[in-house]
Amino acid sequence: MSGFDRVLWYVARIAACAALLSVGAFVVSELLTDRVAFLQTMWWIPRRWFALVCLVLCLVVVGLQRRSMFAWWLLAFAAFLSVRALLLDWGVPRERPASGLRLVHWNASWPSSNATRVSLDVLLATNADVIVLTDSGTIFRNDNDEAIRAAHYDIAHAGRFALLSRLRVMEAIPLLAHDACNISRFTLDFSGVPLVLEAVDLPSDVDLPRYTLAQTLANELESLRATPPDIALGDFNITRGSASLGLLYPGFEESFAARGTGWGVSYPRHAPLIHIDLTLVGPRFVTLRSAIIDPGAGRHAMQVVDLAARESR
Repeated sequence: MSGFDRVLWYVARIAACAALLSVGAFVVSELLTDRVAFLQTMWWIPRRWFALVCLVLCLVVVGLQRRSMFAWWLLAFAAFLSVRALLLDWGVPRERPASGLRLVHWNASWPSSNATRVSLDVLLATNADVIVLTDSGTIFRNDNDEAIRAAHYDIAHAGRFALLSRLRVMEAIPLLAHDACNISRFTLDFSGVPLVLEAVDLPSDVDLPRYTLAQTLANELESLRATPPDIALGDFNITRGSASLGLLYPGFEESFAARGTGWGVSYPRHAPLIHIDLTLVGPRFVTLRSAIIDPGAGRHAMQVVDLAARESR
């Protein structure tokens, strides 16, 4: 074996190890999500980029070892992971349903006065039945509240959240507010039946173990309310598919995963990488359509979700 062939042999082995480790790490992170604190960061890496790195490394291995069936099988598996990751962040085109309940959530993050009017126009253009805002800032200043009421919305506040609703607001109360964890509860009159929403805003600290946090909050919520909500929505600072979401709201489905359309990543707005703004739907309702749109300001994109009561389908 010549010196060049020996170098090539070592490079091929190193590339194969790197490819195998990256694919293995991807699979482990998919299985564990955020259950293990020290592996949480690996789960938070955007899935499509993580899978793309795996695919590129496998392509290098195939280029160096074209006769290796193992290299080709590894490449095929990495290609499958890449396509799957891409499809989880993208939904097929769907028309807005002719009927149903339309919800909008936006973490406004204290928008400036200059950005407020643009964002308010986008909000009102959604023609939503219910709009939930986190840290609404200057949204209600000047004559904006008049424009909101002219669009037939009632306004309610609870904790860090503001509610714009065309349904009668029966109750608006903060459930908890501590350690950057904020959850408020809104009860609305939905065709004579109470509809309960919980607005959620959780810490953005990337080092905070989400699974442990979710366990703590789930126990606290159980003592604060008699029944779970019908819908939970907000800036969870937890990525779609995380095991911790199942602790907070067991049995709920994430709306974009169920019936998403377009790109489903919400943060940061200018160059979205991850989906941390979520709408979780309980068993009383089914998702008809879920989309992420640009509100024209702020750091977060806006969620627009169409729902229907299960008994009406």
